[in-house]
Amino acid sequence: ALWVEEPGRELVPLAPEVEVVANVVPAFFEPRGTAVVFETQREVRLRDLRTGATRVVGRGVAPRPIPFTDRFIYLEEIPGERRQVEDGTLMEYLVVLCAFGDSRKEPLGILRAIARADRWGNASPVRTMVVAEHPSGFFLRGPGISPFLLPSPFEGGGPPAVRP
Repeated sequence: ALWVEEPGRELVPLAPEVEVVANVVPAFFEPRGTAVVFETQREVRLRDLRTGATRVVGRGVAPRPIPFTDRFIYLEEIPGERRQVEDGTLMEYLVVLCAFGDSRKEPLGILRAIARADRWGNASPVRTMVVAEHPSGFFLRGPGISPFLLPSPFEGGGPPAVRP
């Protein structure tokens, strides 16, 4: 189960069931702490902590915030693209960009991942991916994942910076 605790308030239940792999909980706060994006039962949801309203963002997994922005990404597995390869099971995901403050979604491209039986019981490696630094911004990386460059918050065309 996934719960959130706000300062001076009681625990708030978010989801009765979340998939945690290698101690990575699929939930992240908006930079100002007013919302939390989380995954439950292969669905990404966003909860506004001020109003208590929760909305479904889309079918998918592994939400991750983009540093220095009011945006996050999540992954939608592409149906019918899962196949066995020499190293394990190849999966392809559409990387989707969203903002904490609105419901628009923008597809960014395809990320490939190989799940292996000897790594986290064949769970998809996107479950443990991290947002890492790159000279021009940030990218998604992790064992068994093809690196995926994210829009830069520092250059034109990237996600907008968080406003005070």
